Amino acid sequence: MKRLALLLATAALLAAACGDSETDEASAEANASAATNTDEASDEESPDASSEGTDDESAEGADSEDSTEAATFGEPDWSQLEEHNLPVMGGMTLGIAAPQSIHYDANLVMVRSTYDSVQGAAQPTMVFGLFSQFVDTSPIADIAALTEQRIAAFGTAEPTGETLSAFGLEMERWSFVASDPDLDNGPLLSPYPLGTGGPTGWNPFPFSELYLAETEAGILAFGWSAPTAAELADAEAIFDQVAPSIELANQDIAARGTVTAPISASNPPESPPAPVDLPEGWDTPFDGVGMEIDPGSYTSTNLGTPVMFTVGDNWEVQPNFPGWLVLTGPESVGPGDRDLVFRTGVTELVPVNAQYERDGDAIELTDLQALADDPPPNMVIGISEIEIDGRTVLQADIEIVPSASCGETEVCEYILFTRYPFPGQSIRTGFVNRIVQIEEGLAEPLTLIVAAQDPAWFDIAQSVIDSLEFESIE
Repeated sequence: MKRLALLLATAALLAAACGDSETDEASAEANASAATNTDEASDEESPDASSEGTDDESAEGADSEDSTEAATFGEPDWSQLEEHNLPVMGGMTLGIAAPQSIHYDANLVMVRSTYDSVQGAAQPTMVFGLFSQFVDTSPIADIAALTEQRIAAFGTAEPTGETLSAFGLEMERWSFVASDPDLDNGPLLSPYPLGTGGPTGWNPFPFSELYLAETEAGILAFGWSAPTAAELADAEAIFDQVAPSIELANQDIAARGTVTAPISASNPPESPPAPVDLPEGWDTPFDGVGMEIDPGSYTSTNLGTPVMFTVGDNWEVQPNFPGWLVLTGPESVGPGDRDLVFRTGVTELVPVNAQYERDGDAIELTDLQALADDPPPNMVIGISEIEIDGRTVLQADIEIVPSASCGETEVCEYILFTRYPFPGQSIRTGFVNRIVQIEEGLAEPLTLIVAAQDPAWFDIAQSVIDSLEFESIE
């Protein structure tokens, strides 16, 4: 449940702005948990790089250390890598090797060992992120703010004395080590430009080795993380393989801190709908938030019409608010990673460029067939019909074309918005995004969203979709 705290805090804060009493109560709980829990990320540590020596060696060691130049990258081995273009940091190109996968959002990229769709796990990970604030929007002014101010309660952050020259910066290496590796606690870092936000954060604990540099746009962190100290070597191997392949379309990292066209819905948000009554004789009301789900059948009353669903083993619930329900696989690290999302009030898609800015007019999303007939730039849509609880509904599989360069001004991502003040849902390159719209017989149209890199997840999510039952609306 690594992604829980930030999702809850973001949703609760936004919903509270509309004065909804249900989410006001969740806000207090979510904000408290956000201070101590993590949202999405693997973390890591590595052994201290000791500089101790004998008295006879001390002078020689000091001279050697003074003369040591910062490390640099060699050439990437593209024979072992597959190239990917991402709308990150103004446009990024990098290569990954099988069996690795990418998860990214805003100014954060993680390349990790491929997960098991059913069981899930926190994996050794290469991390590239630009952080200007914590998830509570407190600014990160300098490296000291990142390595000292919020560290003591969770672990230690110590410089190793090693440096790296990359992206026009001299970066210092730091080791992050959790006090209790069994806890998922840590200072959540926001990858969104200062003053903006979204449903992703990253925690450097329990173990990370990070090269850090101060820029005008925030702290650039580049390194590797792992859930255990023993797996740090695996994480470093990913870093060593992938890091040399990274290229930024615009090397001016300072420009990443300026957002001139914020991403937001076209219209002011409405208050989320009130929960409905549980029909007589229906299965257990579903009121869990941020927890594992026991196998069985449940009824959600937060989606305008009572909805019954059945889950098997290895399911968790993240947000569960009026108009927004997220079910995930175990150890989901964030949106698009092993989730099944229920949304009401869906209205539009907003195009986003690699500057993480809105790029053009919103696209109406109330008719999937119309969207498929006239797809927006760089989007490929496959339409099919499926049966859900006796209804024939449309299903759209949406992908961003692999040939998109994801450069500074090219659209490689779309954000799905609703009428309600909750974070948007990203439709992004590198993922298959499945959208199902259900309207017949419902008090409020319902949109289902499944996103994954691993095709196996769609079969797992489909088992829940096939179980859906709706109360009949006269």
